[in-house]
Amino acid sequence: GVYCYFGSCGLIAYDFDGKVLWEKRLPMAKTFRDFGTGTSPILFGDKIILDMHLDGDSHLLAVQTKDGKTAWTAPKPQFNGGWASPVVWKEGEEEMIGMLNASRFTAYDLKTGTERWWINGLPNQICATPVVSDGCCF
Repeated sequence: GVYCYFGSCGLIAYDFDGKVLWEKRLPMAKTFRDFGTGTSPILFGDKIILDMHLDGDSHLLAVQTKDGKTAWTAPKPQFNGGWASPVVWKEGEEEMIGMLNASRFTAYDLKTGTERWWINGLPNQICATPVVSDGCCF
């Protein structure tokens, strides 16, 4: 399928002929000075991962590709601003998802959305998306 995120309405899944398979309505992003969202969804296995910027209700959202139903959410009441997209990598046998937001990079368990570790002290206005290569996250 083809999975698209539109900040004004949410996630929409299409087949390769352009037929809508499912739609998941989502609230519009609430961002610093209303700059809008700069995040993109990522596809990994049977999940679509999206960083939802909603002030105190911000969260990382995992959606099932087959039907658009929520697989899990990871709340981000703090350190939730920014315009980066999530990244995925492996730590040993564990699949991780990382999110760079204002002042913090956080790693989550890809299966459950559980916060695993984080790094504080990063810049407040984050626009860059991390890159993963050769087992390192840059």
